[in-house]
Amino acid sequence: MSEIKPSPKAKPFGLTSIITYLSFCLHSQHLQAEALKLKHRWEIAGSAQGTQLNQEGFSELKNKLDGLVLLGLEQSGQYKNWSFEFRPELKIWASPAFTTPPNDSSRFMLDDPKRALNLHNQVYPASGTTTKTEMVTTDIEKLNLKYRNSYLDLTLGRNPFNPSIMRLSPIWNKFNKDIFFSGDPNLQFNPDIAAIRITQDKFWVQNANVFTRDSKSNSYLLIGGYNFKSVELQFLGGQMLDETAFGSNLSIATSKSLIKAEILTIITNRNSEAKHSQGALGFENSWTDSFSTISEFMVSTLSHQFQDSREISEGASPFLKLRSEYYLLNQFDYQFSEVWTGSLIPILNLSDSSQILSAALKANLSDNFEMNIQAKISGGSDFSEFGAKSLHYTNGSYQGFNNSAGLTMKYFFN
Repeated sequence: MSEIKPSPKAKPFGLTSIITYLSFCLHSQHLQAEALKLKHRWEIAGSAQGTQLNQEGFSELKNKLDGLVLLGLEQSGQYKNWSFEFRPELKIWASPAFTTPPNDSSRFMLDDPKRALNLHNQVYPASGTTTKTEMVTTDIEKLNLKYRNSYLDLTLGRNPFNPSIMRLSPIWNKFNKDIFFSGDPNLQFNPDIAAIRITQDKFWVQNANVFTRDSKSNSYLLIGGYNFKSVELQFLGGQMLDETAFGSNLSIATSKSLIKAEILTIITNRNSEAKHSQGALGFENSWTDSFSTISEFMVSTLSHQFQDSREISEGASPFLKLRSEYYLLNQFDYQFSEVWTGSLIPILNLSDSSQILSAALKANLSDNFEMNIQAKISGGSDFSEFGAKSLHYTNGSYQGFNNSAGLTMKYFFN
């Protein structure tokens, strides 16, 4: 299937204009009001997260407390095979990180990604101000139009997208912050996509295009799959961000377990790096009605060359966020009651013995009220990947993995 790349002269709101036009066409068909099924749900979320910052040579900030209040409105509609989703958000922030330089690690989890649709707006303070610890922003996290029938699936706009089958080490998913770098669970940034999927019996093929603010970092992917009873085989190829990538994955399901494998090979367009691959093996199992586990082993063939590096250069490949070769990731989930569920996620770098330990306690206090308590600690020697002094720069400064703990609450109503 040939790929269609957007014109480099296209304006940031080009995709929005297309969605608006298609929505107008849908509503101009003299539809009766009762035929269009509309739904909406309000969400109020609040979170507080404390972080111990491991860095030197950037800002003087060593510890920080971030606060966030989020108001979101989830709207959706369906008419026959057509549907749409629209989710505007208002975010009220409080964080000392807003007074720090853009490259400071305290800002890493807060900054909005540069997506194709420029829908992010800083209401307060004026853009460029760096003396305020408070900020008010608006954004739209879902804005899409979809069409589905028995063989065709079309999606256009801002929508969740994750082509990977792995839960903890999603090799194929380079479009969201992964488990190593995830922050506040209230912050979910969906990419801007245009995708079409055709299904015929046990076969399916999808052309998925993911757009960013920089057209050179767009992704144009062709993904195909074959389902046979409990076995699914998939293939991927195309441009992923600014690299050429191809790979495959396999999943085998039984009544209580799932075996998975995924591999991705990158032919880089950067002169300083060679072709390399990333792969993962995974096993998921429900041992009892209340206890389940996920185990994944991940390999990156090129990253180990940077394991002992004392100098980190700018412009590294987006596929090299991890610097070692072997990783072991586990997740243990236990449901204590109908209300309380606990999760423990240990991550071990098998190359340098550094580690991350995440823990979460989630409570479904009612049908429309959730509470989540989470904490993350890391450890390792100097220069190890998850250590407090991980990245060392030529000017003597350093950055490391941060420890954090937080509380999140969500309330939903119609």
